[in-house]
Amino acid sequence: MYRLLSKISLIVRFIICYFTIEAVPIFQSELWTVILAQAVPVYSILLAISYAIVGSVFKYERGSFPKLGVLLYFVVYIPLVLLLWGVLTLLTALGVLPIA
Repeated sequence: MYRLLSKISLIVRFIICYFTIEAVPIFQSELWTVILAQAVPVYSILLAISYAIVGSVFKYERGSFPKLGVLLYFVVYIPLVLLLWGVLTLLTALGVLPIA
């Protein structure tokens, strides 16, 4: 059951990230977008932040109850993605993005 929940979580997170964060042009140059996406993986940073939040706020210890862990990480990760998307959209509306 854990593996199924984990795969579903990954698929849903990927879809949400694709339609939100990936839809906002950060750089005008596609080359810079690819280079910086490789150097600074935003999704890994969001995952690390969500792990920290789940551990500190919910006092979840990795491996203690894996199904709960998947659910908690998912519930924390999605609002972080939406928050980042909102910030990127606001920066786009203000003319800060895309960066030349």
